[in-house]
Amino acid sequence: MSGKTPRLILAVGIVMIFTGMIGAVVLYMDMREQRHLHDSVAGITFSLGKAADWQQQSFSIIDSGYYTLYLATSSRNPAPVSLHGAGLYHGTFEAQILDSSKNMLWQRAFGGPEVAIVPPPNTVWTYLDSAQLHLRGEESCILRIRVTGADTAFSKTSSELIIMPPQAFDIGVYIYGQALKLLGMGVLVLAGFFVMILGGYLQKRKGSVKIFQPARE
Repeated sequence: MSGKTPRLILAVGIVMIFTGMIGAVVLYMDMREQRHLHDSVAGITFSLGKAADWQQQSFSIIDSGYYTLYLATSSRNPAPVSLHGAGLYHGTFEAQILDSSKNMLWQRAFGGPEVAIVPPPNTVWTYLDSAQLHLRGEESCILRIRVTGADTAFSKTSSELIIMPPQAFDIGVYIYGQALKLLGMGVLVLAGFFVMILGGYLQKRKGSVKIFQPARE
């Protein structure tokens, strides 16, 4: 074995470890950014069982595209609610998106079977609509909602109007793919660790052979 071989193996192991660690950090930072891009940009909590005037929350448009609105409804009772004989929601509410100058960007009224939910046993998400919004620099927008017709069957529930930013891809598939990449980086680091140990062992063994080699007569 050449005298340079153990050093080369040791160097390869070190490079593998650093490559895996750097790759894992890059993947982690990208996953954090994508998680932020898939978080809701605004959410307003209200009750479908109680009429109420406008509630609002400001948010920033992070990118141009279609923003999706969902209604997340949860039961306030810790015990499951029986759905036997429960009817569909028959109240009404309105939702709007305004720009900072109070110009209307999107609005819609919802009610009756159109919402298609019943008092849930835990939490249920309902798709409401999509609104096409355009990036306006640092300008913020306003999401607001009011309940114009209460449904007392939902008096023991809490709802939240949620707006999600444009989705470039399915976050579940993305996380699965990134998890596999992180696993690959972990395997690379582990393999580099063993290669580094092998290189150190061969280098140490070569040095021992030189020390204890008998002198020729």
